[in-house]
Amino acid sequence: VGYNLVATGLPLPSTFYAKTGGAGLWRPDNLGLIGRSLALQTPLFASGVALVLCGLGLVATVIGLARRRIAAPAAAAVLLPFVFLLALSGTHTIVQARPFYWLRYLLPAWPLLVISIFVGLAALLRTPAVVGRFFVGHPWLRRAAVVIALAVCAAPAVASLSESAHLYAANCRNIRVGNVEVGRWFAVHAAPGDVVATMDAGAIRYFSGLKVLDLMGLNDHRMLPSAAEPERVLRRIEAVAPRWYALFPRPFAALVDRFGLTAVHRVENRPYTVCRCPRQGTVVVYEARKLQPEGAAP
Repeated sequence: VGYNLVATGLPLPSTFYAKTGGAGLWRPDNLGLIGRSLALQTPLFASGVALVLCGLGLVATVIGLARRRIAAPAAAAVLLPFVFLLALSGTHTIVQARPFYWLRYLLPAWPLLVISIFVGLAALLRTPAVVGRFFVGHPWLRRAAVVIALAVCAAPAVASLSESAHLYAANCRNIRVGNVEVGRWFAVHAAPGDVVATMDAGAIRYFSGLKVLDLMGLNDHRMLPSAAEPERVLRRIEAVAPRWYALFPRPFAALVDRFGLTAVHRVENRPYTVCRCPRQGTVVVYEARKLQPEGAAP
């Protein structure tokens, strides 16, 4: 935090503000989208049974911790994914429940959520009312109940395995075509020392070997939008004076016009499945033949 305050004047890395739009406020509606995203994209939760068992596991863990029946490290393993998802709902707006663009933020919690399924199932099967009504004199029924519950949870995952695999392959292709191959194009056509302004500071930077200015502010806090300084981003671009731009043409049309950019390479990246963002299905490489924008002072 201290380093960030000295370097940028902000308490957190610029990546946080670039991804959240700078708001970082808790959005309770995100919790519903997070649950829906888990159900759609992690098929283990599709039947709804696993989500119910997760909830039971959470309640059982909190009660057990309060009564000192569960050790703190064991309780932490169950509680951590719920704390993580709660924090996520306050820092990221989950716009679409299914696409991988947003699901990737949820995936770190998924393995530990599986633990809470087993905890919830164990708590349910140890409830005196349940034991007394169904399992007295029939211990094999408890084992059968475990197998049936796990089968119900796992069945959607098995059934959707092919669809999930094809979607994952399509997502990988989008990244390869729209980011990796564009970076490789720069490695061949750009000169050492050239600067690229782009919407992706990762793959293009890695595969091109060039200095990259991320237009969302991921690697430069001076590129973060500011209501108090609406022209700050444009001034920063003018100061860096990139020779190359790799952009989605429609979202960045105003930038293309302002800086008089010339299209030199075009990549079609359809169908675009990483998110439901049809305007991101095309990437265009532009060259800045002049480094001053239209109307700028010499």
